[in-house]
Amino acid sequence: MGNMNAIAMAQSAGEGEVSMRMALNWHLTANHFPAIHTIFVDSAMAAIKLAQFEEFDTVLELPNGKQLPVIDIIEGMHLWPFVDNADACPEVV
Repeated sequence: MGNMNAIAMAQSAGEGEVSMRMALNWHLTANHFPAIHTIFVDSAMAAIKLAQFEEFDTVLELPNGKQLPVIDIIEGMHLWPFVDNADACPEVV
């Protein structure tokens, strides 16, 4: 499981087989233990979008009230495969 599945799901989103939202929903809930709640999907999408522009120090407020820089969100949610495939996803661009 883990990174290889995240890469496959991110590629599927990049190719339009699934939406980025659906791919992230799967990644956060099924590819993490413990699962990350789906209320974080919008934060993940925002972090991915900012990461594309290398805005790694930008701080986002998460649904739980915590404020974290984009780089911490990307690393904490293991979102690099999604950042790498985000250019092809109209939901993120």
